[in-house]
Amino acid sequence: MASSSGRITLSSLYKKAYDNFEEERELRDIKIKLPEKPPIKEIYNYLESSDKKRKFPYIKLPDEPSDEEMEREWKRRREGLWFFNGKKNNIRLEYVTGYHYMLLQYFPVLLPSGNMGNAFFVDAHRDAYYVWQEVEKSRTIAGLMLFSGRRFSKTTMATNIGYWKTTDGKNRKFGIQSMTFEDAKKTVFQDILIASWKEMHHIWKPADTGNANPTESLVFQAPRKVTKNNKISAYYLGGTIETFTAKTNAMDGKAFTYVYHDEIGKAETGVDPEERYNVVKPTMFVGPQRRGTCMLTTTVDDMEKGAAQGTKRLWDGSDPKKISEKTGTTQTGLLRYFNPADYGYIGSHPITDEPFVDEYGYSNREAAREFIEDQRSELSGAQLISFKRKYPLNEKEIFLSDAEASSFDTASIVEQMDYNEGGAKDIIRRVTFFRDAGSGGTGAVRWREDENGPWFIRDFPAPEDQNKNRPMQEDRTQLEPTRGYFKMGVDPFGSSEVRDKRRASKGAGLILDINHRWVAMYHARPPKIEIFAAQIILAAQFYSCECLVEDNKDFLVGEFRRRGFLGYLMYNPLERDKKKKFKKRGIATTLDKKPEMVQVLASEIYDHIGYNEETEEYGDCAFQALLQEWLDFEAANWTPYDLTVAAMLAVAAWKDQRIDPLSEVQSIGLGKIRKFSTKGNGVTRRIK
Repeated sequence: MASSSGRITLSSLYKKAYDNFEEERELRDIKIKLPEKPPIKEIYNYLESSDKKRKFPYIKLPDEPSDEEMEREWKRRREGLWFFNGKKNNIRLEYVTGYHYMLLQYFPVLLPSGNMGNAFFVDAHRDAYYVWQEVEKSRTIAGLMLFSGRRFSKTTMATNIGYWKTTDGKNRKFGIQSMTFEDAKKTVFQDILIASWKEMHHIWKPADTGNANPTESLVFQAPRKVTKNNKISAYYLGGTIETFTAKTNAMDGKAFTYVYHDEIGKAETGVDPEERYNVVKPTMFVGPQRRGTCMLTTTVDDMEKGAAQGTKRLWDGSDPKKISEKTGTTQTGLLRYFNPADYGYIGSHPITDEPFVDEYGYSNREAAREFIEDQRSELSGAQLISFKRKYPLNEKEIFLSDAEASSFDTASIVEQMDYNEGGAKDIIRRVTFFRDAGSGGTGAVRWREDENGPWFIRDFPAPEDQNKNRPMQEDRTQLEPTRGYFKMGVDPFGSSEVRDKRRASKGAGLILDINHRWVAMYHARPPKIEIFAAQIILAAQFYSCECLVEDNKDFLVGEFRRRGFLGYLMYNPLERDKKKKFKKRGIATTLDKKPEMVQVLASEIYDHIGYNEETEEYGDCAFQALLQEWLDFEAANWTPYDLTVAAMLAVAAWKDQRIDPLSEVQSIGLGKIRKFSTKGNGVTRRIK
């Protein structure tokens, strides 16, 4: 690495960069295998001493290149390019794929100056092209869902790939759909593809029909007007690049080499991007053999629109961690790849002029993230949610619910989730509750850590408050709890038999303490409903807490009675008619009761979730799955939201303070200990 005098030589710096290059990588759960690197002396910029010249090697190709030059550029088009890049004290070996090379060298783009010119090398784009290369290499993956923040040039990348695929062989077809037909024609086809095509070096422009200003399609066929003696004067590929309406069946029945669906999350009313993709997918296959690929891109502006929901389903079904060993692909046939907004964030800070991507194309993610977060700090409510969707820093922000349309305070939920990412979520234990052998059906309950346990625990009651109960006055065969520091909401499932396990609802239980801390969560579907009841009863006894259960399924009430714990079940705390209130334990979530249930939880979230400026503290809900359900919740369809219903019941339980707690209690557990007051109904509200 150094000369005999100890001085680091230029060649040793290049050798270090060469040796440190990683040919195998993992980008957001997608395994990448890059080509074998060539000998070091064959790599562009080797031993270049000038920092100013050690960058992507743009070339000026002559109007009439030689055969040697043409052979070299075709090789780079197909195989990519290796070059050394960066400052002398941080020289790196870089590889760009063939598609990326053609973008940088031969696909003119609109620059910030307003002129057409070469795109810049950016590390985030490099990675996205690596992912695309893996899609191309696969025989089973149909395409890529590429999501990122705005200003990432997703549309340019997708269009660039489509152009070079179409012009690399005979009779290839490239189809474009966007949120509307006008957007496909104007934004994708005319403003990007045709604008670049007009400025492109003529050697990369196959002969076409002769239309100098195409508006909807570019056809590499013989022109209507032929040459003298009715002879065609050039060789034509026979391929087409064509725009289509946004309609679901617009591409049905055609055969495509490449399909691009732009802005799928904003498709016009009545278009479901999932259905549209399912129409297009068969056009890219001949039986099981893939003949074409596709790319889907978008930013999501309104999660309440139908297109956004279809987009979310596609995203969920394209998880690279869930590639089937039997089929070699995901549920949708696509791979998903997310590029965070702080990676490849082009531009510089408007006050400090600090670049977010340096002159060599490397991202200053720390500076970009700080600037994005500074912008967020000036926003709130719906504006904040919208901004996060436009510039997401993590995958969950892509599909944030709109604050104005949400039943709950979405901004506070997101604040809480971001806070939890700092470590609050890591204090969760997974446990199973059990009784000691031979202790009987009402003996003391204990717990053990269990990686497959059904309960997720944030905190436990103090030892002196565990397993505290007594016989009910009205029925000495039944027990009731004697502490009032916790309440549990329970949403049961209806039957042990499940036809489709993927769509089966789960049983849910949530325990909320008197300090508005969510301390325990159950979300599972054991094979028997009796097992579910037993697991809920064990936790209720351990926490010495009352339970408010959804009583549409009578088996749960029956199980509590059969096991001797009927006194743990609450009557409906929202029922104002005392004659009706004590007729039946539990609460029926009927249509007329649902708005009140939603409002009960909405108030709790508003008051006790997210950051409280008055106390300068965050709420205490470390269960990310619960928070995510609140974000996704649809008031018109409760079925998929077991945890949310259980949360509604847990909050509603505190509306009826049957047991008077001590004046002050301090619970112990895994997290921060906070005392509570018993003013009013025993619930201390905070002003937000």
